Amino acid sequence: MPRFTMMPRFMISAVFAIIAGCLTSACLAEDAPTPGLTQKQPAAGPYVKTDRGYMVPYEVKVPGSGATFKMTPIAGGVVSVGPRTASADEDDDPQSPSRQVRLEPYWIGTHEVTWADYRPYMELNTTFGEIAFLRGQLYDGSPKLEQALADRPALQQAVDAMPQGVDCITAPTALYDPSTTYYSGEEPELPAVTMTVYAAQQYTKWLSVLTGGAYRLPCEAEWEHAARADASGDAPRQPLDPIAWYDDNSDYEAQPVGLKEPNANGLYDTLGNAAEWVLDVPSTEAPAAGDPMPWSESVGQPQQVDPRIAKGGYYESEAAELTFTSRLLSADEDWKASDPNVPLSPWWFADDPAMGVGFRVVRQLEPMTDEQKQIAWEASSPDLQNGVKQRVQGGRGKMQVITPDLPKVVEQLNEPEIRKLME
Repeated sequence: MPRFTMMPRFMISAVFAIIAGCLTSACLAEDAPTPGLTQKQPAAGPYVKTDRGYMVPYEVKVPGSGATFKMTPIAGGVVSVGPRTASADEDDDPQSPSRQVRLEPYWIGTHEVTWADYRPYMELNTTFGEIAFLRGQLYDGSPKLEQALADRPALQQAVDAMPQGVDCITAPTALYDPSTTYYSGEEPELPAVTMTVYAAQQYTKWLSVLTGGAYRLPCEAEWEHAARADASGDAPRQPLDPIAWYDDNSDYEAQPVGLKEPNANGLYDTLGNAAEWVLDVPSTEAPAAGDPMPWSESVGQPQQVDPRIAKGGYYESEAAELTFTSRLLSADEDWKASDPNVPLSPWWFADDPAMGVGFRVVRQLEPMTDEQKQIAWEASSPDLQNGVKQRVQGGRGKMQVITPDLPKVVEQLNEPEIRKLME
């Protein structure tokens, strides 16, 4: 008799709850040694002194691949954000009032997330589909599969962990039109682009579970603070050509990350190449008077799918648009005009200028609270939540509870015995 028919429903729910809880507690081993933190003052190179030690650059290995990326430390402080400079169409770009944001020290991606970094997350679409296929076979009754899974605990746990609730990871669907996403090419060193804010958030959640860290998108204040570096105004101190890809020098395509000169913080391509998602949404609401707000309060819980904010401009931007405060605002109706799906994809855009929009990641020194994780990783818009649910229920999206054992799950899925049982 199949394993699911023998396990009482309350036990199955308890198992799922335990596994799901892992995503917000044990799997993020914040009590383990903190990457990028040392007790000895570095003799050279960038560092940030904190009460917990010295923050230094460190390298992240992307789970399940040979890709790596670097993180750079940034000192905290009180940052002034806004007001926005006047836009060409103020109806489409509401001007946010000035606000003071208190930033704790953090690391930020030295480069934009590349296809080498992002593609392992994209491959979850196939992985989750295969796990669901095995789950169905097991439910229908397959003694050979049951024995094969008993010999492979990681895969067995993945098959048993039926996806439920917000603690799951959703995998992006296959690209509707790869020529749009790969307009500039798909070489591993190019910035990954055309994903929605939600897809970028799910990537950071996936990365966090598998690495034990707590990665997220930056808030607008963090992005501006890191990008501005030693510049005191709204524009960089040096000429644009040595530091940025834009319409005058890019040949109207994204370029491999890291070819231009870094800013004073050691960050590459903060201006130009690919615009970068942040967590904030445009708002005309003035902040309450008082002390500087934390990033989570500054961002809030956005209840809208669009517009969302991308910073820094991209390879088709004009020089005047490459400032630290300028924004590129998304518009689902236009950016998904070619998407034939109903509901429209929660994971991908299909039209210009989305092929110039990507992101970089942040990791704060102090562990994220549960409230911060909710803001950083989950779909807060009811419309988006419903769209994701419909896509998954219709078989056009994939959802799965995962643990740090996911690379082992993938390895076991590709073993000859399992492949044969899937034929």
